[in-house]
Amino acid sequence: MIHSGCVPGQEEKPKITLDEIANSLHKAGLKTSTGKRYHRAQIKRILDNRDFYMGKYAYDGVSGVEGQHEIIDGIMGLV
Repeated sequence: MIHSGCVPGQEEKPKITLDEIANSLHKAGLKTSTGKRYHRAQIKRILDNRDFYMGKYAYDGVSGVEGQHEIIDGIMGLV
């Protein structure tokens, strides 16, 4: 299924469900910090807090500061 509400000039991206993301992580052999499978609630929490996971934060009036770490290999290609 293709998202039809894209901004003109931007590439259309396929819609993917939280369960599909969780299954993709499982198929790639990726697990939670406790060694378990990802589930849709965890994926939603990660996506809702994506700025944090990408190293951005807002604190005490300072925002948009990016962290100095590298993204974990393989994660960004899955979502």
